[in-house]
Order: sequence, then structure tokens, then C-alpha cells
Amino acid sequence: MLSYVSESGCASDSTSLQANRGKCSELLFCASSILLLALWLPAADAGEVLSRIGTIAIPSASASSPFMDFDIGFADPAIDRYLLTNVSNKSLDVFQASTGAFLLSVGGFAGGHPPGWSRNGPSGVVTVAGQDGAEAWAGDGDSTVKVVALGAGRVIDTISTGGKARVDEMCYDSRDRVLLAENPDEPMPFVTFISTGPGHAVLAKLLFPSATDGLEQPVWSPDTGLIYLAIPEVDRADGGVAVIDPVARKLLKTIRVEGCHPNGAALGSDEHLLLGCREQAKKRSGQGLPSALMLDIRTGKKVAAFPTIVASDEIVFNRGDKRFYVTAYLNPSGPVLAAIDSVVPGRPLLLARTGDLAHSVAVDERTNHVFVPLRPDAGDQSCLYGCVGVFAVTNSR
Repeated sequence: MLSYVSESGCASDSTSLQANRGKCSELLFCASSILLLALWLPAADAGEVLSRIGTIAIPSASASSPFMDFDIGFADPAIDRYLLTNVSNKSLDVFQASTGAFLLSVGGFAGGHPPGWSRNGPSGVVTVAGQDGAEAWAGDGDSTVKVVALGAGRVIDTISTGGKARVDEMCYDSRDRVLLAENPDEPMPFVTFISTGPGHAVLAKLLFPSATDGLEQPVWSPDTGLIYLAIPEVDRADGGVAVIDPVARKLLKTIRVEGCHPNGAALGSDEHLLLGCREQAKKRSGQGLPSALMLDIRTGKKVAAFPTIVASDEIVFNRGDKRFYVTAYLNPSGPVLAAIDSVVPGRPLLLARTGDLAHSVAVDERTNHVFVPLRPDAGDQSCLYGCVGVFAVTNSR
């Protein structure tokens, strides 16, 4: 059940009123209070718009301790959970995805260690079906993966990957019960294959000596059984996609991508892989601003390019509405969230403004709600100390 906001700014359903004793609900759906404007090119459907429809409050955020630093978000519709790596609070925060209600926070992570992000934590996060219930596996700044029992709300195991810097992004091969975890900030970047079965054995490591600017978003395909890993640079040139066999635990090939510094990667319909490209490729290649690209992973050929989506980071595919959602947080005209049709790549895009460092995105495929963490915004009363913006494609007619 979603809690809607009345003109007074508090939840209007009786359950939330009683639970919060008159306080505002965590998930605020009040269009008049949202100052971000939805932008769109000629819409895929003339009545469709992408806009921010609500706000999830961060319980730890305050004037003295704002929600400034965060990394990956992950939504699991099977357990109705949205997980957020809250670097500012040194915690993994857990919310109910369908309502935005805050459930728990698990601390003990590294937090922020500037300059840069190389020793920050938590970073990447995924869910795993454990022996005793749902687990969250989260990368930390000390080259470890922490296993969190979501039912108990505590860390039940810590697995070292043997590096000196953070474990960042990860993906999960649920068929073979193998987790791939990245150490992108080491002198020689590497990935670690970890069994999610009893004992959590470290199975192998795979080095990437040609990855001269780290490693970025990986994605596992249940159709091919392979992992596709975005590599921003290959030998100080344009980047590519590493194709990895998680069972043999070896690199099969690297698909080179001209004019792209790939950061985000997500698989959509018909084995189409969308890559988000950042601004470094512009400097290397001498071409224009790097746009998002769509590849057919069976052939390695480009299917489409999206020149209006530039300098992007994390990407997610929503099986609920068959759209990719892309965080173009370094877009020259201002940070945006973009929705791209995966079935018909040539259809026009839907865009909505986000905010500073809005590089993280997750989606609940049951509600088609999209979660984007946002830094504090003095012009937004619902996000004064930082928040999670909830976005959706709606019909304005």
C-alpha cells in the first residue's frame, strides 16, 4: 500500500498515520511538492512522461549529517526490498520496495575515505537466496565482501578478496551460485569468483592487466550463462566489454567499443546490451560527446546509439515495462534519468531531471518504480538533507 500526501504534507492513510504518529510517510507522493521538472523528447507514447513521483527519506540524514555519499542501489521484487549502500552513514540501508518504508540499517562498513572512492564502502550490492533466507552481499572499502542476513539484520560473514582497495560492483550467477566481485582500484584490476553455497569459498581470481582505468558494471545473462563486464579503457584507448565464463572462470573475449568509455551495462530484450559511456572517451578519441550505445551481444555489433544520453554511469533494465533506465549524471545540460525502450530502440526517449552525483539507479519491476539517490537540495523541502527520488513513466492524458 502506498502512502499519499495530503495538502498538510502528512500521510493520509490511517495505518501510516498511526504508525508514524502524524509524521510524514517515508514515501511521499505529492506532485505539487516536487520541484524537479520532467523533460521529454517527442514521447514514445504522446501521453507518456517520465517524472519524479515521490521521495523516500533517509533516516540517518540530518542537517549535521547529510546524505552526501552513496553508491549502488539494488531492488529485488521477489522479496520486496530496495537496498542502498549509504557511504555517508557507513551502512547498508534496507527499504520495502513497494511502499518505500524504511526497514533496517546494517552498519560497520568503511564509510568515506577521500580523496576519491577507492577505499569507500559499502559499494556494490546484490541479493542472494541463502540457506536461512535472503542475504545481501555488499562490497566494502577494505577489499572484503560482507554477507548480511536480511532477516536478522546483521553481518554473518566477511570474505576477503585479497586486495588493498574496495570491492566495488558485482553480479550474481544464480544458476551456478557464483558471485563475481570487482576490485577496480588495484594497480592491476581483478575480479573474484565466490561461491554463495555453504562455506562461501573463494573459487578463483581473474586479472585484467589491459584495464587501464579500472572495471565497471557487470551483468550476468541467464540465456547465455555468461557475464558481460564494462571495461572503461583497454590499454589506454577506448574501452570494451569483457565476456566471462563464470563456471570455467576465464575471459572468453573482449568486445571493443569505439568512442566509448563504458561505465554502465545492462541486458535487455533479445540479448541487447546497453552501455553507458562517460566523458573520457571524448578526450581519447577526438570525437564528440560519447553517447550511450546498444550492442547485440551475440554478434558484438552496434544496434543503436543515443546521442542525447551522454556521460552516464549505472544502468538498469526493467523487465516490467521493457525499458532501460540510465543515470546520465554528467550530462552537459544537467543530470538526467533517461528511459529507453528495449523492444524498439529507435523510439524517442523519456528524460527527467535528477541532481548532483545522481549516478545510481534501481527498479522494482512489479511497480515499475525507479529509485535514484539524490544529494541534499535546498530548493526541495522533501530532500533537504538528501533522499531517494522515486521516478516512474506515467500517462499524462
